[in-house]
Amino acid sequence: MQRWKFLLGMLSAFFILMALPGCTALDMKSGGRLGSAGDIQERLSAVIARNGFTHSLRSERSGGVHVDSIYISVPLDSLKRRHYSLENLMRDVGQICALPEYATLPIHVEFAAGDDEDRHYLQALLFKEVDGKRNVSITVESDFFNDILITTSHSVSKGR
Repeated sequence: MQRWKFLLGMLSAFFILMALPGCTALDMKSGGRLGSAGDIQERLSAVIARNGFTHSLRSERSGGVHVDSIYISVPLDSLKRRHYSLENLMRDVGQICALPEYATLPIHVEFAAGDDEDRHYLQALLFKEVDGKRNVSITVESDFFNDILITTSHSVSKGR
């Protein structure tokens, strides 16, 4: 009886050891890696809300390409007064975009404001955090509304 229990225990251990590499491979294929596109959207959304800014999310899926956008509304009085919450927001957003796990993810940030000085103020704040990161592009646009648009895009394999 003792021998039977020992053999059963050894057989169980063998099957567990055989299954572990398969579980790891499945996790890697299913997006269990750091730095996924969905992960950055969640991180950005959390810091935007934590800094007190309203925002909306939009996702487009077409032809194997995923484009995710975050639209942030910037109150005019915060922008004109150069409120510290804007500095904190740009610091937090920049730090997330500059993380090594997102180095291969194209990230585009567009600042829109009616005043050229305001646009370049926001741009300079973000440049401090992402300077030298090839995957992050920053543009400014003249617009009646004061807002920030953050867009990421990535292609998805057909096997999913």
